[in-house]
Amino acid sequence: GKEEFGGPVDIRATFPGSGAGSQAGMEIFDSKQYAERAALLLLNGMIYTTWTSHCDIDPYTGWIVGYNARTLKQTGVLNITPNGEKGAIWQSGAGPAADPQGSVYLEAANGTFDTVLDAKGFPFRGDFGNSFLRISFSGARLFVAVVDDDRRTGFREERMLRSGAVIRGRHVDVLLFTVTRATWDRARRESLSRAGKG
Repeated sequence: GKEEFGGPVDIRATFPGSGAGSQAGMEIFDSKQYAERAALLLLNGMIYTTWTSHCDIDPYTGWIVGYNARTLKQTGVLNITPNGEKGAIWQSGAGPAADPQGSVYLEAANGTFDTVLDAKGFPFRGDFGNSFLRISFSGARLFVAVVDDDRRTGFREERMLRSGAVIRGRHVDVLLFTVTRATWDRARRESLSRAGKG
């Protein structure tokens, strides 16, 4: 049949950073290193794609790339480990969760998390590996709105988020996410409300 929406469109992206696979201060999305394991999310006219590594073959970092659902024009790019490595978004095949306010919730299953935090409590070098994240889209850019408090205080050093997905419960202020393959945890949405970085 006839292609629609101006497609197909190659997935290409760059993001400032000096992490795994970077060149001249830029992370470059190299499609042979990645697999789109998590489902797509369509939210407010934007298609969110999230990426994990292809067979855990280095180098790779964590990518979220957004496209306009009608035109397939790229609308936003975020690398969650731009100065580190890994940061795969597995989610057991499930897509990111979302709320009515337009925030997107997901798990980064592994990767670099900066041990030094800035004044707002965010990773100093912008590396959000092994974290539960809220992502927002504003001003034609994606950014990390918050990383969960428990990760910033270090308790997940031995509790990798692994391959689970985020589930938005019946009550919008509670989100469930996996900590290990057999353990669920939860976060309250209001605890994920600080200003962002990205």
